[in-house]
Amino acid sequence: MERVLEKKNINLRKLTAAIICIVVWTAGTIKTAGFLNMSKMAAAIEVLLIVQLLAALWDINDMTIPLKITVPALSAGVGIVALTGRFSEGMAASIVAFILMKLLTIISRNQVGGGDIAIMTVTGLYTGISTLISILFTAVTLAGIFSTIFILCGKAHKKTEIPFAPFILSATVMLILIGYVQYI
Repeated sequence: MERVLEKKNINLRKLTAAIICIVVWTAGTIKTAGFLNMSKMAAAIEVLLIVQLLAALWDINDMTIPLKITVPALSAGVGIVALTGRFSEGMAASIVAFILMKLLTIISRNQVGGGDIAIMTVTGLYTGISTLISILFTAVTLAGIFSTIFILCGKAHKKTEIPFAPFILSATVMLILIGYVQYI
């Protein structure tokens, strides 16, 4: 009986997290939708938000982000950033994202997975270096606050794994909502 209740609690937590991700994504979409006719960059950011939403939902459910999300996003992203005139900046940012995430993997003793590296690489491609660094810093900060609260409440311990993609999505939307992500 206790296992059944535990399974229901886990499913309820996953559902709650998924709903929160969808609400966050909707807020970001509403903010960028007003700019879609004005800018190719706004359209690129909207594509990124869709990719991040898919990655977050998958990460919540399976603790993985499959290549079938990240590879098409990278492929499309190369074309999209070329159309926006930010190809060099996007490629440089994706390389920086990959290196920063690999360093984070080493620092965290492999707590950061390959899917997290891939989704941040995609994020860098679409956003550029300065925005990428802000998104990464904000996502790590949000994940740290979340983890600390859960540890203090006794719901987790230091070795508890949490999905990182929802924090990447949340950080991106937070920066969009405060106007940090520009639509050139």
